[in-house]
Amino acid sequence: MENISQTIFNELEKDLCKNVQSTFIVSGGSSPVQIFKDLSGMEAKWSDINISLVDDRVVDINHDDSNEKLVNDLLIKDKAKDAN
Repeated sequence: MENISQTIFNELEKDLCKNVQSTFIVSGGSSPVQIFKDLSGMEAKWSDINISLVDDRVVDINHDDSNEKLVNDLLIKDKAKDAN
């Protein structure tokens, strides 16, 4: 997974070299969990990265099945805490 995380990170960095902002659209579920953990620890200009969900479940944001909660808990933290 680390290789996948690094590839995603490199693409985000490359996009930010060409554009003022970059958008990272993610899926929820268990598949991206390790990738989110890896990315949250990588140093980037996260304030210029917009993160959005491809899908979400119709549950409260605090519910354990919420993909938005998953992204908030595992990706938008640590070094990535300033992502939009």
